[in-house]
Amino acid sequence: HIKVKSFRVIWDYISKKVEDGSIVVPQKVAEEVASVNRDSELNEWIKKHRKLFLPASECISELAMIVNKHQIYTKEKGSLGDAVVMAIALSRKLVVITSEIYVPVQSPVKPKIPNVCNEFGIKWMNLPEFFKEEGL
Repeated sequence: HIKVKSFRVIWDYISKKVEDGSIVVPQKVAEEVASVNRDSELNEWIKKHRKLFLPASECISELAMIVNKHQIYTKEKGSLGDAVVMAIALSRKLVVITSEIYVPVQSPVKPKIPNVCNEFGIKWMNLPEFFKEEGL
């Protein structure tokens, strides 16, 4: 379970950014997180903000490009959310924030978000870079 209380300032900041549209959350990711964190403060936040989440339907052509290249995203539980995140970023020219690390040799079985972002020209950064850029 994710401990929202431990990171209250960060969660409050992110929540405000979601509400003003500066940070976007795909519906698919919210659904995946909610299914894992059923009885948590995070799940309550997801329920409260559900209307703000973006459907995958807004980036179908970008999503098709990504899953055609990396079909594993349609086969592994939870990984379709990663593809949707990148597809929305590609369609809206946004930056993906990820805790995954770029690897010099990409795995065909478990592609890393930074590697796939680089393939498709999607900007990405890790969490410490995001916190630094946002002054957190």
